[in-house]
Amino acid sequence: MRYQINQPNITLMIRVVHAKIPKLSFCESRATVVSDVIVSCKRSYVIFDNYCHFFRTHNLRLIMTRGKILLLFLFLTVTQTTAQAQHRIIFLGDSITEAGANPGGYVSLVADSLQKISSDIVVQGAGISGNKVPDLLGRLDADVLAYEPTHVVIYIGINDVWHHFEFDQVTGTDPGTFENGLGELIDRIEQAGAVPLLCTPSVIGEDTESDSAVNIRLQEYAQISRGVAEDKGTHLCDLRVAFESYLTENNPEKEYEGVLTSDGVHLNADGNRFVANFMVQQLRSVLEL
Repeated sequence: MRYQINQPNITLMIRVVHAKIPKLSFCESRATVVSDVIVSCKRSYVIFDNYCHFFRTHNLRLIMTRGKILLLFLFLTVTQTTAQAQHRIIFLGDSITEAGANPGGYVSLVADSLQKISSDIVVQGAGISGNKVPDLLGRLDADVLAYEPTHVVIYIGINDVWHHFEFDQVTGTDPGTFENGLGELIDRIEQAGAVPLLCTPSVIGEDTESDSAVNIRLQEYAQISRGVAEDKGTHLCDLRVAFESYLTENNPEKEYEGVLTSDGVHLNADGNRFVANFMVQQLRSVLEL
C-alpha cells in the first residue's frame, strides 16, 4: 500500500509491505494502532514506541526506518482527525496563497485563529505561483475537491491583470474569460457540495488611487468579481475595498510598497496579519462562529 501525505509543503511517500495476516488489513487495524496516539491541534505529537510490539505481534514486514514509522503514524492520525472535521476550508489561489501556507502566512494564521475557536476546523492552502483563473479550473478537482472541503476561498485575479503588463512570454486573462472562469469555479465547487467564497483581487501597488493602467485594470477585474458573486449569490470577500480603506489611512505618502506588501503585490508580515484578520471575520460570519 502507498500512503501520500498531502499537506502544505509536505509530500512524503511511505510504503508498507503486508505479511500474511488473516482477516486483517492495515487500514482495518488503524484505529487499534492509533487508539492512544496523542495529537495536539497546533502541533502533532505522536507517541509510537509502544507500537513496535504491534508490528512484531502481527508479523508485519516493514521497509521503513524508525523515523518513517513515526511519520506514518503521524499521517494516519492526522488523516483520521481531519476526516472527522466538521469544517474543511481550502484557500485556492496564486503565489500569495502559496506563501500564505508558510509559517506566519495568512493561511497559517487563519488556521491558528479558527482552531482556537473550534477543533473541528481544518484549514489548507492550495496556492501555486503564477496561477490565473484558467489554471485554477485545471487543477480544481485534484488540488481542492479531492479533499472534500466544506468551504473554498477563491483568492485570484492579480496575475490575470498583472501578466498583461509586467512579464514577457506570458499573458493575462481577458475580462470575458475571467468572468466566465470565476462562474465555473463557483458552479463546480457548489456541485461538489462545498460553499465558495470569492475574493476580489487586492493590489498591484499600494497607491490604490493611482491612475496607472494596471491599477485601472485591476479595479475593473475587482468589479467583475463583485458582479459574479452577486449573480451567483456567493459570499464576497472584498479584499480590494479592505486594502483601499487601510492604505488610504496608513499610506499617506502613496508608496508603491512597504505597508502591507513587500513588492506591491506579495504580502509582508503586516499584510499577512491584515488578510488573516479579514478572512477570519468573513469565515466566522459564514460559519456562524
